[in-house]
Amino acid sequence: MDSGCSLINQLPDAIFLVLPGELRIVAANPAMRLLSGYELSELRTLTVAQLITAPEREINERRDLLLQHRGPIFVENGKLRRKSGELLEVERTLNVVQLDGQVLIWVTLRDIRKRLQLEAEYRQAQRMEAIGKLVGGIAHDFNNWLTVILGHAELLLANSDLDEKKSDKIRSIHQAGEKAAHLVRQLLAYGRQQVLQVITFDAGREIISVKELAGDILGEDIQLSLTLPDSPAGVRMDRSEFSRAVMNLLVNARDAMPAGGKIEIAVRRQELIAPIHGVGETIPSGHYVMVSIHDTGAGIAAENLSKIFDPFFSTKGRQGTGLGLANVFGFVKQSQGYLRVESQVGLGSCFELYFPEFKPAAGSLPGKDIT
Repeated sequence: MDSGCSLINQLPDAIFLVLPGELRIVAANPAMRLLSGYELSELRTLTVAQLITAPEREINERRDLLLQHRGPIFVENGKLRRKSGELLEVERTLNVVQLDGQVLIWVTLRDIRKRLQLEAEYRQAQRMEAIGKLVGGIAHDFNNWLTVILGHAELLLANSDLDEKKSDKIRSIHQAGEKAAHLVRQLLAYGRQQVLQVITFDAGREIISVKELAGDILGEDIQLSLTLPDSPAGVRMDRSEFSRAVMNLLVNARDAMPAGGKIEIAVRRQELIAPIHGVGETIPSGHYVMVSIHDTGAGIAAENLSKIFDPFFSTKGRQGTGLGLANVFGFVKQSQGYLRVESQVGLGSCFELYFPEFKPAAGSLPGKDIT
């Protein structure tokens, strides 16, 4: 057994050795201590069933199959029950070895939380990309038909021979077409196919304008605060769409606080030293202008977080169109930006928009547009 302990102590993966008969742990390495939270002496008092969250029948079947064939390797995902009670996602590798004349089961555990997170992000990114292409394609075709409808309605309205009753009906058609066209623009934004008027400007200055407009929309029961950087936060995108995206998030925050509350808007020039997790993808390291909207509202249930940017998904019932956040997502992605969301039911939500920073030219004054 001493030679076995010496061997596993040199390996970086978490490893423990099991006595097949009673499935008791007889040895473990320091990496296993770090992963499980148990001291090595404590691990030797445990059985496999106390450490691995699997039915006892399944554990016994694995042992019998391993001993019967003397060495087939099982690689499977499972959960490790740590000393703290936390369940940790791990990959288990099982094999039979003979050390110092004794047959033992060799178990290797690898923490796969990061891998599972990356896989989930990849799947979500693929799903949102597919939805975006589908929605954008449909909206593009629908927009062509709307152009015909609106064009003919305008031609008919220009006809002075129409009586007032017919003119009213045509105006109703035109108004409905305009509403449909607005809906199409939102869908094209999600599909990243809208036409943007891209300029470089100071995000902080633009946020001040948004805050002034938001006062009447948010109402008296909501306190709105603003934090800005000491120097211009240069971004390059469509200025009006940027303001619309922030306003959408403010309206969402307001709707999450029917009895009132607080909203904090912050603009920061931020350098990410290491990548961080975003919505459906990883945000790479680099220099960003980060705009955050933090509210003290109802929060978003964990099972809904991955769906809130889908077109027509809404937690507001009939009151919501389900296009506000979809529009924000499409605009941010079309502007080469990233999104992060943190939310907890009863504690509020925080939406963070990350845009590549465009530093102002030498001599630019704070508050001025950056050209």
